[in-house]
Amino acid sequence: MSKFKLLNNDFIALGVSQKFKYGTDNEQDVSASGTPKWRVQAIPCDSGDQKPDIINVTIESFDDLESTITPGMVTFTDLFIHTS
Repeated sequence: MSKFKLLNNDFIALGVSQKFKYGTDNEQDVSASGTPKWRVQAIPCDSGDQKPDIINVTIESFDDLESTITPGMVTFTDLFIHTS
């Protein structure tokens, strides 16, 4: 698996939801340390003339991100993409 850091980190958040454990539809996934995981769906602000792809960004936080992050401009810091 490869890991790449994105240089352009400005996105438009479309929505936030709990990230569910694989194979379930109602149990929120947590990190190895027990921190709840959230899924932010976003599109890059600068996609040129191409149709932007929706990406899913996983964030670990004890805060309720569904009520904290609203649709609109967001900046992710230390955003990495993993490829295999």
